[in-house]
Amino acid sequence: MRVLIVEDDMVIAGNLGPIITRAGHDLVGLAAEMGSAVALLRSTRVDVAFIDIHLLDGRTGVEVARVAAEEGAVAIFTTANRGLAPPDFAGACGVIEKPYHDAAIEAALAYVAARLADGWTAAPPPPGFELSPQWAKRPNATPRPRPAATESQPSV
Repeated sequence: MRVLIVEDDMVIAGNLGPIITRAGHDLVGLAAEMGSAVALLRSTRVDVAFIDIHLLDGRTGVEVARVAAEEGAVAIFTTANRGLAPPDFAGACGVIEKPYHDAAIEAALAYVAARLADGWTAAPPPPGFELSPQWAKRPNATPRPRPAATESQPSV
């Protein structure tokens, strides 16, 4: 897949790039603010965009996610504050909270690649990857099952 990183912290972006390429995907660009991210999304075919919510020009990652969705890319928020994602996730597929492990990024990429290949058939997301409510409700997508209630846990 062709992957875009939208991240203003160059240390984080510098660590994320090799994870993407080691997983067998092509890194097609890096943007630290909304203008360059939107330009890349509109000029380059992007399959997946990892998007931080806070960019150099403010909390513009949400708008970048909206553009990514309009352009047909699967947006995934990578943020230290999950609560900043809007209720509709701005069209993003889901969120991975920082700090994350390499395995969470690799698993999210594998999950998205498999879902793109099979038309989003039902499959729980991997650990560390929370699907947005809209993507979880897709006819062929299911959120990860919650643990069964035990006698000591009341069922809600």
